Amino acid sequence: MAPDPGIPDPAIPKPAIPKPGAPEPSGRKLWGREPVSRDPVSRDPASRDAVSRDPVSRDAVSRPVPAAAQARSSAWERRPPLWDSRQAAGLALAERLLAWRDHPGALVIGLPRGGVVVAAEVAGALHLPLASWAVRKLGHPADPEVAIGAIAPGGVVLWDLPSLRWLGLSPQQQARLMADQRRELERRQCLFGDPGVAALRDRPLLVVDDGVATGLTVRAALASLRQGQPRRLVLAVPVIDGAVATSLQPALDGLVALARVRGLRSVGGCYRHFDQVGDATVLALLAEHPGPGAA
Repeated sequence: MAPDPGIPDPAIPKPAIPKPGAPEPSGRKLWGREPVSRDPVSRDPASRDAVSRDPVSRDAVSRPVPAAAQARSSAWERRPPLWDSRQAAGLALAERLLAWRDHPGALVIGLPRGGVVVAAEVAGALHLPLASWAVRKLGHPADPEVAIGAIAPGGVVLWDLPSLRWLGLSPQQQARLMADQRRELERRQCLFGDPGVAALRDRPLLVVDDGVATGLTVRAALASLRQGQPRRLVLAVPVIDGAVATSLQPALDGLVALARVRGLRSVGGCYRHFDQVGDATVLALLAEHPGPGAA
């Protein structure tokens, strides 16, 4: 049964955020090796909820990809996108969240930058205020698109420990990665007017992103938001990796996803148009639905 996205319940306990698990394949070459092939998204609603994931190891990444797996990978790339744009996905997501409409005290939290575009559609449809919450991926030094960790406000730092052991990053290298991304995180907090933790206390929060593949950044965001002691913490996304959805459940009071994809390789592949979102776009959307961080 799908989680109830309805009216927040203050009696629900606030569980602890789980630690990151095994590293998630990204669908691209990792450090010169071919990635483990992943099953494509299923159009069967029953199989969307199925989770199937093998842990990634040196040996697994080094093994040649079987012909059948290569065929499944090609099938994934040929599948049509699920949504035309982030805006379309946001409107579809809002239809699943109608119980939140006009709820007193509720706040929509968008994870910048792309998540704010989806969150703005949700906030507008539900007549709720919107705020952003900065979180930053810690990328591989040789390929920043490969996530090996994430940071969020309140001193939250998450590392994909198997990746750290494999890469052999020194404490000094880790510190440099964090310092660079912390500066960008603080810049976005200031520019977008992220609310302070005091503004989150005892409020139901609807956290929205444009999709979740590895789950590192959303885990960091949820751990950070929990520090504000919200009444309820619900994650709402258009698409999420099936195994990541299962692992996130203990950290949440509710999870709403339009599609649970087994072995999600790329969030961008679920959209026909997945352009980069600039600061000006985020600022304009936040101004349309001002939240507690607005001036």
